Amino acid sequence: GISPRDVVLYEVQGGQRALIARAAQTLPLKQWHTLGVEITGKEVKVMLNGKPLPAMTRTLAGYKGGRLGLASLDLFELAV
Repeated sequence: GISPRDVVLYEVQGGQRALIARAAQTLPLKQWHTLGVEITGKEVKVMLNGKPLPAMTRTLAGYKGGRLGLASLDLFELAV
């Protein structure tokens, strides 16, 4: 089967999270996928399975270096 998934990019400053970009992706189920993030200077790129997602390339004007977090959340429905 195939499942729609969103790849979402947030910036966190002072504990406040702000949405920067969102890209809907359709991915085959029951397969491994690789999610990556690359920061060069103030530009951030998000890659899925080794390919950049153009909608997820952004310049972070206020970025001064620091930490990066990467998370994968799989939300599901439970039918009873």
